[in-house]
Amino acid sequence: MANAFEAVVGALYLDQGIEAASELVNRLVISRLPYILEHELHLDPKSSFQEAAQEKASITPTYRVLSEIGPDHSKVFTIGVYLGDELVASGTGASKQEGEEAAARAALVKKSW
Repeated sequence: MANAFEAVVGALYLDQGIEAASELVNRLVISRLPYILEHELHLDPKSSFQEAAQEKASITPTYRVLSEIGPDHSKVFTIGVYLGDELVASGTGASKQEGEEAAARAALVKKSW
């Protein structure tokens, strides 16, 4: 969704200029910023796990595809998140990105980070 919103803002900027794009961002994002910060909606599981792993284990996590099941138009990916050679957790999703986010979320729980 972030990519789609970025595309809309960019298209609005190209079509109507900086003022129109700024007005949209202010109305839809900046006005909700206190709520976003209060509920930590700006933090995604992958970033949170990476920051915690680097702080606590001095290592950057890596993600590997463990399996792909289903036809090309409807695959389910199982992704593993690793700290070095240690498989910390895995997650599944309809895309590799969804699987990585699910794996990172599970890893945060498993490590109690």
